Amino acid sequence: MTTKTLILDLPILRVHRLILKRRFNLKLFWILSFILVITLFSLCVFQVIKTTAESYLITGYEREITKISQENKDLKILLSQQNSLGDLEKMAGELNFEPVTKIHYIKVLGGEVVTK
Repeated sequence: MTTKTLILDLPILRVHRLILKRRFNLKLFWILSFILVITLFSLCVFQVIKTTAESYLITGYEREITKISQENKDLKILLSQQNSLGDLEKMAGELNFEPVTKIHYIKVLGGEVVTK
């Protein structure tokens, strides 16, 4: 009869263990779910911060590009003003160039320029 009693006690212990196991798995599930939610939330916040910082960088770069483009236009205008013909004549006088009075051409003998 003791063997029958032991056999009857085993299924009760099994049911009790199964209930405890389910509770433990449920607790583990909620703990892991909470950790996952916190992790995903922190990643989302990190991405928003990073995106905002990069947006400010892009805005700064666009301002810098606009400023450099305007400086480029101003330099082109300044270059075209400084390379006028009047300035070239003035510069030639400062460098002691003389006006050409007589032109001498080089005469090539024959019809060929280079001979063997």
